[in-house]
Amino acid sequence: MSNLSQPKLRQLMQGATLKARMDQMQSVDFNRNNIKQVLVESEKVGKSDLDLTSNAILIRALRGDHEEAFELASWSVKAKPASRKTIIASFLGNKQAKLFVHQIGRQKREDASVLMKDYFTEGGDMVGIAEWLSEAGSILKTGAIPTDTDWGWDSFKNAVGGLVDAVVGAINTVVDAVKAAAKNLGDAIATVVNWTQNKISGFVESVLRAGKAVGEILAEAVKNGTTALTKFVQAVMEAGRKGLEVLNWAVSKTMDVLGAALRKLESFYGSFTTLLTEIAKMALNQLGNMVKGL
Repeated sequence: MSNLSQPKLRQLMQGATLKARMDQMQSVDFNRNNIKQVLVESEKVGKSDLDLTSNAILIRALRGDHEEAFELASWSVKAKPASRKTIIASFLGNKQAKLFVHQIGRQKREDASVLMKDYFTEGGDMVGIAEWLSEAGSILKTGAIPTDTDWGWDSFKNAVGGLVDAVVGAINTVVDAVKAAAKNLGDAIATVVNWTQNKISGFVESVLRAGKAVGEILAEAVKNGTTALTKFVQAVMEAGRKGLEVLNWAVSKTMDVLGAALRKLESFYGSFTTLLTEIAKMALNQLGNMVKGL
Protein backbone atom coordinates (compact mmCIF):
# COMPACT_ATOMS: atom_id res chain seq x y z
CA MET A 1 0.00 0.00 0.00
CA SER A 2 1.57 3.27 -1.12
CA ASN A 3 1.35 6.48 0.89
CA LEU A 4 1.36 10.04 -0.35
CA SER A 5 4.64 11.86 0.11
CA GLN A 6 4.67 14.37 2.94
CA PRO A 7 4.60 17.38 0.55
CA LYS A 8 1.56 15.93 -1.23
CA LEU A 9 -0.11 15.12 2.07
CA ARG A 10 0.39 18.68 3.28
CA GLN A 11 -0.95 20.01 -0.01
CA LEU A 12 -4.07 17.88 0.27
CA MET A 13 -4.71 18.95 3.85
CA GLN A 14 -4.62 22.63 2.82
CA GLY A 15 -8.03 22.28 1.18
CA ALA A 16 -10.21 24.06 3.72
CA THR A 17 -13.59 23.60 2.00
CA LEU A 18 -15.21 20.49 0.58
CA LYS A 19 -14.55 21.56 -3.00
CA ALA A 20 -10.99 22.58 -2.19
CA ARG A 21 -10.30 19.30 -0.40
CA MET A 22 -11.61 17.35 -3.38
CA ASP A 23 -9.62 19.49 -5.81
CA GLN A 24 -6.46 18.85 -3.82
CA MET A 25 -7.18 15.12 -3.79
CA GLN A 26 -7.36 15.15 -7.54
CA SER A 27 -4.24 17.28 -7.80
CA VAL A 28 -2.09 14.85 -5.76
CA ASP A 29 -3.54 11.75 -7.47
CA PHE A 30 -5.26 10.55 -4.32
CA ASN A 31 -6.67 7.00 -4.53
CA ARG A 32 -8.14 4.32 -2.27
CA ASN A 33 -4.67 3.21 -1.12
CA ASN A 34 -4.17 6.62 0.49
CA ILE A 35 -7.42 6.66 2.47
CA LYS A 36 -6.10 5.31 5.77
CA GLN A 37 -3.12 7.70 5.73
CA VAL A 38 -5.27 10.76 5.06
CA LEU A 39 -7.97 9.81 7.57
CA VAL A 40 -5.37 9.29 10.30
CA GLU A 41 -3.86 12.70 9.53
CA SER A 42 -7.29 14.30 9.45
CA GLU A 43 -8.23 12.72 12.76
CA LYS A 44 -5.16 14.35 14.32
CA VAL A 45 -6.38 17.77 13.20
CA GLY A 46 -9.83 17.33 14.70
CA LYS A 47 -13.45 16.36 14.17
CA SER A 48 -14.23 19.12 11.67
CA ASP A 49 -11.33 18.17 9.44
CA LEU A 50 -12.20 14.49 9.65
CA ASP A 51 -15.75 15.34 8.67
CA LEU A 52 -14.42 17.30 5.69
CA THR A 53 -12.19 14.45 4.54
CA SER A 54 -14.91 11.85 5.06
CA ASN A 55 -17.41 13.80 2.98
CA ALA A 56 -14.85 14.32 0.23
CA ILE A 57 -14.02 10.60 0.06
CA LEU A 58 -17.69 9.63 0.06
CA ILE A 59 -18.57 12.00 -2.78
CA ARG A 60 -15.59 10.71 -4.76
CA ALA A 61 -16.82 7.16 -4.18
CA LEU A 62 -20.28 8.01 -5.49
CA ARG A 63 -18.81 9.62 -8.58
CA GLY A 64 -16.17 7.05 -9.39
CA ASP A 65 -14.35 4.41 -7.36
CA HIS A 66 -17.07 2.88 -5.17
CA GLU A 67 -14.48 0.93 -3.21
CA GLU A 68 -13.40 4.18 -1.57
CA ALA A 69 -16.68 3.99 0.40
CA PHE A 70 -15.71 0.50 1.61
CA GLU A 71 -12.25 1.70 2.67
CA LEU A 72 -13.84 4.64 4.50
CA ALA A 73 -16.27 2.44 6.44
CA SER A 74 -13.62 -0.20 7.13
CA TRP A 75 -11.21 2.36 8.57
CA SER A 76 -13.93 3.61 10.92
CA VAL A 77 -14.32 0.15 12.53
CA LYS A 78 -10.96 0.41 14.28
CA ALA A 79 -11.01 4.18 14.72
CA LYS A 80 -11.85 6.00 17.94
CA PRO A 81 -15.61 5.78 18.69
CA ALA A 82 -16.05 9.51 18.10
CA SER A 83 -14.25 9.27 14.75
CA ARG A 84 -16.35 6.29 13.71
CA LYS A 85 -19.52 8.25 14.45
CA THR A 86 -18.21 11.14 12.36
CA ILE A 87 -17.74 8.79 9.39
CA ILE A 88 -21.21 7.30 9.81
CA ALA A 89 -22.71 10.78 10.06
CA SER A 90 -21.12 11.56 6.68
CA PHE A 91 -22.93 8.64 5.06
CA LEU A 92 -26.23 9.57 6.65
CA GLY A 93 -25.81 13.29 6.00
CA ASN A 94 -25.30 12.53 2.31
CA LYS A 95 -28.42 10.32 2.28
CA GLN A 96 -26.34 7.20 1.73
CA ALA A 97 -27.76 4.93 4.44
CA LYS A 98 -28.19 2.08 1.94
CA LEU A 99 -24.60 2.44 0.81
CA PHE A 100 -23.42 2.29 4.41
CA VAL A 101 -25.51 -0.84 5.09
CA HIS A 102 -23.83 -2.34 2.03
CA GLN A 103 -20.44 -1.74 3.62
CA ILE A 104 -21.66 -3.29 6.88
CA GLY A 105 -22.57 -6.43 4.95
CA ARG A 106 -18.99 -6.73 3.70
CA GLN A 107 -17.39 -6.68 7.15
CA LYS A 108 -16.57 -9.47 9.58
CA ARG A 109 -19.55 -10.24 11.82
CA GLU A 110 -18.05 -8.63 14.93
CA ASP A 111 -17.08 -5.48 13.05
CA ALA A 112 -20.49 -5.31 11.36
CA SER A 113 -22.17 -5.27 14.77
CA VAL A 114 -20.02 -2.35 15.90
CA LEU A 115 -20.96 -0.35 12.81
CA MET A 116 -24.66 -1.20 13.02
CA LYS A 117 -24.94 -0.09 16.63
CA ASP A 118 -23.44 3.30 15.77
CA TYR A 119 -25.58 3.48 12.62
CA PHE A 120 -28.67 3.56 14.82
CA THR A 121 -27.03 5.81 17.41
CA GLU A 122 -26.31 8.40 14.72
CA GLY A 123 -29.89 8.43 13.43
CA GLY A 124 -29.93 5.59 10.93
CA ASP A 125 -33.23 3.75 10.60
CA MET A 126 -34.78 0.62 9.11
CA VAL A 127 -35.47 2.25 5.75
CA GLY A 128 -31.86 2.04 4.57
CA ILE A 129 -31.61 -1.54 5.81
CA ALA A 130 -34.87 -2.58 4.14
CA GLU A 131 -33.86 -0.90 0.86
CA TRP A 132 -30.57 -2.79 0.86
CA LEU A 133 -32.24 -6.10 1.73
CA SER A 134 -34.70 -5.59 -1.11
CA GLU A 135 -31.91 -5.08 -3.63
CA ALA A 136 -29.99 -8.05 -2.25
CA GLY A 137 -33.08 -10.24 -2.54
CA SER A 138 -33.68 -9.14 -6.12
CA ILE A 139 -30.14 -10.23 -7.00
CA LEU A 140 -30.79 -13.62 -5.42
CA LYS A 141 -34.00 -14.04 -7.39
CA THR A 142 -32.38 -13.24 -10.74
CA GLY A 143 -28.81 -14.38 -10.12
CA ALA A 144 -27.58 -11.15 -11.69
CA ILE A 145 -26.76 -7.58 -10.68
CA PRO A 146 -29.31 -5.09 -12.08
CA THR A 147 -27.84 -2.78 -14.71
CA ASP A 148 -29.22 0.27 -12.87
CA THR A 149 -27.41 -0.68 -9.64
CA ASP A 150 -23.77 0.31 -9.91
CA TRP A 151 -22.73 1.60 -6.50
CA GLY A 152 -21.07 -1.47 -5.04
CA TRP A 153 -22.68 -4.80 -5.89
CA ASP A 154 -19.98 -5.40 -8.50
CA SER A 155 -17.62 -6.18 -5.62
CA PHE A 156 -19.43 -9.52 -5.20
CA LYS A 157 -19.09 -10.63 -8.81
CA ASN A 158 -15.81 -12.46 -8.41
CA ALA A 159 -16.30 -13.60 -4.82
CA VAL A 160 -15.22 -17.09 -3.81
CA GLY A 161 -18.29 -19.32 -4.11
CA GLY A 162 -19.98 -17.01 -6.58
CA LEU A 163 -22.33 -14.05 -6.54
CA VAL A 164 -25.29 -15.72 -4.82
CA ASP A 165 -23.23 -17.14 -1.93
CA ALA A 166 -21.55 -13.77 -1.41
CA VAL A 167 -24.88 -11.94 -1.30
CA VAL A 168 -26.41 -14.50 1.09
CA GLY A 169 -23.39 -14.10 3.35
CA ALA A 170 -23.77 -10.32 3.34
CA ILE A 171 -27.50 -10.59 4.11
CA ASN A 172 -26.81 -12.77 7.15
CA THR A 173 -24.11 -10.37 8.31
CA VAL A 174 -26.52 -7.42 8.13
CA VAL A 175 -29.41 -9.30 9.80
CA ASP A 176 -27.14 -10.53 12.62
CA ALA A 177 -25.84 -6.98 13.09
CA VAL A 178 -29.42 -5.68 13.38
CA LYS A 179 -30.06 -8.24 16.14
CA ALA A 180 -26.81 -7.28 17.87
CA ALA A 181 -28.02 -3.67 17.86
CA ALA A 182 -31.14 -4.84 19.73
CA LYS A 183 -33.42 -3.91 16.84
CA ASN A 184 -36.32 -5.95 15.49
CA LEU A 185 -36.39 -6.88 11.82
CA GLY A 186 -40.17 -6.84 12.14
CA ASP A 187 -39.90 -3.05 12.19
CA ALA A 188 -38.46 -3.28 8.69
CA ILE A 189 -41.55 -5.15 7.53
CA ALA A 190 -43.70 -2.23 8.66
CA THR A 191 -41.41 0.01 6.61
CA VAL A 192 -41.95 -1.84 3.33
CA VAL A 193 -45.70 -2.59 3.31
CA ASN A 194 -46.49 0.27 0.93
CA TRP A 195 -43.69 -0.55 -1.51
CA THR A 196 -44.25 -2.09 -4.93
CA GLN A 197 -44.68 -5.85 -5.11
CA ASN A 198 -41.25 -6.29 -6.73
CA LYS A 199 -39.49 -4.46 -3.92
CA ILE A 200 -41.43 -6.34 -1.23
CA SER A 201 -40.62 -9.64 -2.95
CA GLY A 202 -36.91 -8.80 -2.96
CA PHE A 203 -37.07 -7.91 0.73
CA VAL A 204 -38.89 -11.13 1.64
CA GLU A 205 -36.40 -13.20 -0.38
CA SER A 206 -33.62 -11.75 1.77
CA VAL A 207 -35.23 -12.25 5.17
CA LEU A 208 -36.22 -15.83 4.28
CA ARG A 209 -32.61 -16.55 3.29
CA ALA A 210 -31.57 -15.13 6.66
CA GLY A 211 -33.68 -17.76 8.41
CA LYS A 212 -36.85 -15.87 9.27
CA ALA A 213 -39.87 -18.20 9.23
CA VAL A 214 -42.84 -17.68 6.91
CA GLY A 215 -45.17 -17.41 9.89
CA GLU A 216 -43.03 -14.70 11.50
CA ILE A 217 -43.07 -12.63 8.32
CA LEU A 218 -46.82 -12.96 7.78
CA ALA A 219 -47.56 -12.22 11.45
CA GLU A 220 -45.73 -8.91 11.13
CA ALA A 221 -47.31 -8.13 7.76
CA VAL A 222 -50.91 -8.68 8.91
CA LYS A 223 -50.45 -6.08 11.63
CA ASN A 224 -50.70 -3.62 8.74
CA GLY A 225 -53.95 -5.07 7.36
CA THR A 226 -55.03 -7.77 4.94
CA THR A 227 -53.89 -5.81 1.88
CA ALA A 228 -50.36 -5.85 3.24
CA LEU A 229 -50.76 -9.53 4.08
CA THR A 230 -51.63 -10.45 0.50
CA LYS A 231 -48.51 -8.69 -0.79
CA PHE A 232 -46.37 -10.70 1.58
CA VAL A 233 -48.12 -13.97 0.75
CA GLN A 234 -47.33 -13.24 -2.90
CA ALA A 235 -43.70 -12.55 -1.99
CA VAL A 236 -43.41 -15.74 0.06
CA MET A 237 -44.74 -17.82 -2.80
CA GLU A 238 -42.45 -16.09 -5.32
CA ALA A 239 -39.57 -17.08 -3.05
CA GLY A 240 -40.43 -20.70 -3.72
CA ARG A 241 -42.07 -21.53 -0.40
CA LYS A 242 -44.97 -23.96 -0.20
CA GLY A 243 -48.58 -22.83 0.09
CA LEU A 244 -48.89 -25.26 2.99
CA GLU A 245 -46.60 -23.00 5.05
CA VAL A 246 -48.97 -20.10 4.48
CA LEU A 247 -52.02 -22.25 5.24
CA ASN A 248 -50.57 -23.63 8.47
CA TRP A 249 -50.03 -20.07 9.67
CA ALA A 250 -53.38 -18.72 8.48
CA VAL A 251 -55.64 -21.54 9.72
CA SER A 252 -55.65 -20.32 13.32
CA LYS A 253 -56.23 -16.66 12.43
CA THR A 254 -59.50 -14.73 12.05
CA MET A 255 -61.79 -15.55 9.14
CA ASP A 256 -60.88 -12.25 7.47
CA VAL A 257 -57.20 -13.10 7.57
CA LEU A 258 -57.74 -16.72 6.57
CA GLY A 259 -60.00 -15.67 3.70
CA ALA A 260 -57.45 -13.13 2.42
CA ALA A 261 -54.71 -15.76 2.47
CA LEU A 262 -56.89 -18.30 0.64
CA ARG A 263 -57.89 -15.82 -2.06
CA LYS A 264 -54.28 -14.81 -2.65
CA LEU A 265 -53.14 -18.44 -2.86
CA GLU A 266 -55.92 -19.30 -5.32
CA SER A 267 -54.91 -16.29 -7.39
CA PHE A 268 -51.25 -17.27 -7.25
CA TYR A 269 -51.93 -20.86 -8.27
CA GLY A 270 -54.52 -19.82 -10.85
CA SER A 271 -56.46 -22.92 -9.85
CA PHE A 272 -58.90 -23.71 -7.06
CA THR A 273 -58.07 -27.39 -7.50
CA THR A 274 -54.41 -26.77 -6.75
CA LEU A 275 -55.39 -24.85 -3.62
CA LEU A 276 -57.54 -27.80 -2.51
CA THR A 277 -54.57 -30.12 -3.07
CA GLU A 278 -52.52 -28.02 -0.65
CA ILE A 279 -55.36 -27.98 1.88
CA ALA A 280 -55.58 -31.77 1.65
CA LYS A 281 -52.06 -31.98 3.05
CA MET A 282 -53.15 -30.38 6.33
CA ALA A 283 -53.92 -32.19 9.56
CA LEU A 284 -57.51 -33.31 10.04
CA ASN A 285 -58.07 -31.12 13.08
CA GLN A 286 -57.23 -28.04 10.98
CA LEU A 287 -59.69 -28.71 8.18
CA GLY A 288 -62.78 -27.36 9.94
CA ASN A 289 -61.55 -23.76 9.97
CA MET A 290 -60.12 -24.14 6.51
CA VAL A 291 -63.50 -25.22 5.10
CA LYS A 292 -65.16 -22.28 6.85
CA GLY A 293 -62.58 -20.02 5.27
CA LEU A 294 -63.37 -21.42 1.85
